[in-house]
Amino acid sequence: MSGVPKIEVRESIEELKLLMKQQKTGLGYAKVQSLYLLKIRVVENINYLAVIIGRGESTIHRWLQLYKKGGLSLLLEEPPKTGRPKKIDIETVAQLQRELSDPQGFISYREIQLWLLTCQDLKINYSTIYKIVRYELQSKLKTPRPSFFLTNPLSVQQRHIFVSLN
Repeated sequence: MSGVPKIEVRESIEELKLLMKQQKTGLGYAKVQSLYLLKIRVVENINYLAVIIGRGESTIHRWLQLYKKGGLSLLLEEPPKTGRPKKIDIETVAQLQRELSDPQGFISYREIQLWLLTCQDLKINYSTIYKIVRYELQSKLKTPRPSFFLTNPLSVQQRHIFVSLN
């Protein structure tokens, strides 16, 4: 029967339980869970395992082939990240973080844009700079916002002038 797995899981049940708890992604958890279910003999064929895990049979076969070839290390290996690299390298982001932590700071995101252009020779969109500063660095610009003069306790003299005019 082609659905019957011909694989011997080398790890103990306790090790597999611990590994399931340590997984950070759903994919890693599903891979270890499939080995765990095979180890405790809850499933007798790949079809049933695929239904329980919620993955396709070919996916389960591929996982088991990876496990046969290289064990858990190959099975749980993360694929390399693909895609376009970031526009700002790590050193520049660290230098920007230092500049943002300076008490003077930047007045605007345009000023950061100009700083990156002059000091780092990087031409970057305003929205990209905003996303990096606000969400990746979790920082804010050091610009005080104007406040109503009556809310300032030091402006008692201005308050008297305002009241006398009304």
